[in-house]
Amino acid sequence: MTAEELISRYTAGERDFSGIDLSGANLEGIRLGGANLRGANLEGANLRGANLGDADISGGKLRGANLEEAALENTSFIGADLRKANMRQVCGRALFWGAQMMSVDLTDADLCQAKFDGADLKNAVLAGASFDETILERADLRGCIGASFYNARMLGTILPDGTIVAKIIYNWPE
Repeated sequence: MTAEELISRYTAGERDFSGIDLSGANLEGIRLGGANLRGANLEGANLRGANLGDADISGGKLRGANLEEAALENTSFIGADLRKANMRQVCGRALFWGAQMMSVDLTDADLCQAKFDGADLKNAVLAGASFDETILERADLRGCIGASFYNARMLGTILPDGTIVAKIIYNWPE
């Protein structure tokens, strides 16, 4: 499927695009609110400024994708591969349960109330990112730089220095 065909079918009312392959596609500024993109291959795709609100991209392949300034309100990335993705300045309460987010760039992202249960964020760049009221239970933050969390729920979380949170904490660094 081409980017043009996706836009045409979405505009016509279709929402199920599960398993599509748009690796490397230019989808800058696309609006795919409510779309089913489960298992889609979007590796290296340009989704800068895309509106992906309420979309389901669970199990998707977004390795190296550009999601800079994308709107992710209620977007589901459960089990997705977001390794080395550019997610600078994204915003929204997204679900990242079990997502692979190693070396992702979340500089200046606004992910208040997002859920990162079991997500692997090793070596992620978090400078200026807002994680207020996020859930990071069992998330791996080893090697992350620039992070602070206010009212974030952590239990079993591996902190940047390798320390494992053994009791629920809500602010880090305390």
